[in-house]
Amino acid sequence: MTRRDYLKTTVAAALLPYFATACATHSSGEPLGVPAAEEENTAMPAEDTLTVQTPPWAIRIMQSPNPEPLLAEIRTPDFARRLAQATYDFVATAYATGNLPLWKKPLAQVDLLARMRLAAEAMLPAISANAEVYPVDPAWLMGQILAESFFDEFAISSSLAVGMCQFIRTTAKEYGMVCADAPLISAGLREPQWQDEALRAETLRATVRNFRRAHPDLFARPEQGLRQLVHLTQKNPSAAKRTATEWQRIWDQQDALQADLQSARRNFRAYLEANFEGRSIFNAEDDAFLTAFDQRTLPRFAVPAMVRMMARHLRARGGNILAATAGYNAGLGTTAYEAPFYATYGRVPSFEETVNYVSKIAIHYHGIRTRLHG
Repeated sequence: MTRRDYLKTTVAAALLPYFATACATHSSGEPLGVPAAEEENTAMPAEDTLTVQTPPWAIRIMQSPNPEPLLAEIRTPDFARRLAQATYDFVATAYATGNLPLWKKPLAQVDLLARMRLAAEAMLPAISANAEVYPVDPAWLMGQILAESFFDEFAISSSLAVGMCQFIRTTAKEYGMVCADAPLISAGLREPQWQDEALRAETLRATVRNFRRAHPDLFARPEQGLRQLVHLTQKNPSAAKRTATEWQRIWDQQDALQADLQSARRNFRAYLEANFEGRSIFNAEDDAFLTAFDQRTLPRFAVPAMVRMMARHLRARGGNILAATAGYNAGLGTTAYEAPFYATYGRVPSFEETVNYVSKIAIHYHGIRTRLHG
């Protein structure tokens, strides 16, 4: 065996326990037979095969559409509690000291386990209800929530996504959730003057996007635009000066639009934070308020919507858990890959944030599954 062949074999053996892909399973989830040889260069009879045993914590990149194994697992006694405990134990190994991300306080000061239990309890009925669309692994979802918000029900992103599952306003409404821009109550709201800023922010975001698309040489292909300007400076300095002046006007206009967008987002964030301040999802009165104000904060609304969205994404991407998850972060359309072999399964788009997001969830999943079956 050459050194190159040895390295290839060693790497494959090291990775196999972590990623059990479609190469190791039929779409039905049954193991494939893999030819084996007792000695190098010794052929085995065709009927003699080695069955690949997939550890329960391995990541199947191509998820099976057969819901029965998953449904049998989540129906085992006390599964929701064990799932929450496994997730908590995974977090505790990394954050026994120091502050939790987003929370900015030690684990001992956050009732994270109670929040994880609420998420797990909301998750399992939704998985059963959407199993015919596509089965969704609950350990993967727990790892996904960890990446989204670290189970902070009042988390607010820079793009105004809210809650454990980080739904933006438009997506949340598609899944039937009440959002703070149009609450079911009006009395007692704090900072109500900022209620319409979410819509203004969305309008400005679309305006900024269209404005940048209208000037590709400045925003999409700046190097090409700069080369053109340098060339023009050599050929016609006065025309180059006029071009530079025009470009400066465009940049100033883009800066003004961007400033307006950030202002709208800050205002709506202030409105959200003012109405979240001092509230608890474990308090009945606060729960009633949040139900009428913004349901993205409550696991019983947000988690089933996340399950349904992930089931749809898995179905759209042929069970490819990586592409389906990337779609949750960056939009399903960004994961399309219209090319031979790949159209059915999609891809992970080359956005740094999305690549990091999917990578984190894979690690979370491995840690949670290992403890769940520990």
